Amino acid sequence: MPSASLPAGSLVPFWADLDPSQGGAIRAGQVLSDTFVVSYEAVPLWQEATITNTLAPTFTFQISLHSDGRVQYRYGAMGTLPPRWGVGAGNDAVRGQSLACNRQPQSLSGRTWTLRNQASARLWLQMPPQTSTIAPNTSITLQATLIGLGYTPWREQYAEGVLRLSTNDPHQPTISLAAQVKVGAPPYQLALPVLARYATPGGN
Repeated sequence: MPSASLPAGSLVPFWADLDPSQGGAIRAGQVLSDTFVVSYEAVPLWQEATITNTLAPTFTFQISLHSDGRVQYRYGAMGTLPPRWGVGAGNDAVRGQSLACNRQPQSLSGRTWTLRNQASARLWLQMPPQTSTIAPNTSITLQATLIGLGYTPWREQYAEGVLRLSTNDPHQPTISLAAQVKVGAPPYQLALPVLARYATPGGN
């Protein structure tokens, strides 16, 4: 990911040449009031018609869509992975997020990945460019700024981002620091009174 071969806004739990006509099942439906699931169950890999000496591996996985914007990729028994495959999400032909692929292989069986719908960290997390020197056995404080996000009662998850520090340490050329922010309900409520004027019988 990204890939010009996929339509914009693609969710890709497992990108490979599968052949459901040869076995397995693909089912989809609403399982909870706020959750829709697409399930691939023991779907085999596509094979050339001339390959008859081995059985195609099968793959079981799900994609769960939640009303709060979360997307989950869940994996059951995943057979021997093919030479080319991918997992991720694509925004368009030039923007996307790769989670794993044949070039960066990871075990998929039993794994769950959650994609969270959140504002870009650049909108709420800022750290101006700064350069500092840290002497041995000392520490310094770096200041980052959190910018408030609007509260949405249907979204309770943290927004997450990463601060990356570049160093001249050959053992740690880059240090990644996780940052989180959660916006709670405000301690007040807005009330907008509505005034109406009614005419009385015989009056103006």
